[in-house]
Amino acid sequence: MQPGHKLSDAKLALLSKSAVASCGGKSNGLQSDAFIADPSSCDFDPAALTCKAADSAECLTPSEVETAKAFYSGPVDSHTGKPLYYGWPTGSESGSLNWGFLEAPSNAPREPSVDGLFKWVLGGDWDWRNFSFERDMPKVDAVLGPILNGAMTGDVSQFHSRGGKLLIFQGWADPIVAPQQTIALYKGLAEKFGGDTEVQNFARLFMAPGVGHCSGGPGPNSFNSAVFAGVKPPSNSPGDDVFAALAHWVEDGSAPAQVVATKYVDDDPSKGIALQRPLCPYPQKAWYNGAGDPNDAANFTCASQKP
Repeated sequence: MQPGHKLSDAKLALLSKSAVASCGGKSNGLQSDAFIADPSSCDFDPAALTCKAADSAECLTPSEVETAKAFYSGPVDSHTGKPLYYGWPTGSESGSLNWGFLEAPSNAPREPSVDGLFKWVLGGDWDWRNFSFERDMPKVDAVLGPILNGAMTGDVSQFHSRGGKLLIFQGWADPIVAPQQTIALYKGLAEKFGGDTEVQNFARLFMAPGVGHCSGGPGPNSFNSAVFAGVKPPSNSPGDDVFAALAHWVEDGSAPAQVVATKYVDDDPSKGIALQRPLCPYPQKAWYNGAGDPNDAANFTCASQKP
């Protein structure tokens, strides 16, 4: 990270607020949402926040704009300009785990969060300041790919033939795992097993708007009692649970047509429900029916296009 390029928590919060203001009501989102329902429909340009005069908490310097654009676009080939990996979506900038963790985690404030990973492969004298995606990533991939990439490239044919069921959920505001990578995994399965209709006989992906890394975030983030962090739904939760949905699918043959996710006031179940929203099997989205309480999941329909 070059001097002057790092984004402070205040600047990350500004980015997130501005992105939601720009894109919160696009696609299947509502203007009243505090999150972006479908970041893939968002065309927010951080250059709109460029400081007109002196630097302040309400604008970005040109160097900070450059950093934000790099996060949104993901790494590109320095010679061809071709994308090398997925960028991070609008709406993932701020929160308990945010881009600041990627810039420098709290346990190593002067180092990027992947520093130890690269030193594991490239040696203890590797200097992140001289990082080259084109030069260094092939070496890392050659060493760690066979160990770590199986989940993304493995053959699930035997799992499928045994009648296995796969339920995947991914937060659209995840700042650690790029959501488009998970979508690419699902699309790869659909291509292998005959399209969306066929693959959904054993695998379904639920994209969770405004949800961070596995949990948390400004969106309806309570729907998984097995999650290792964040708010867990109480035993009398009016929402659904993806783990229970998976169990019903396996044991009863009842495939989940939607999962009702809950956002509690201040993420505290004792304070009551702020809103509920259905999570839909990708590529479907939750569309508001146009009448009734927009915080009530019953007033939304799962569909690929607006009904």
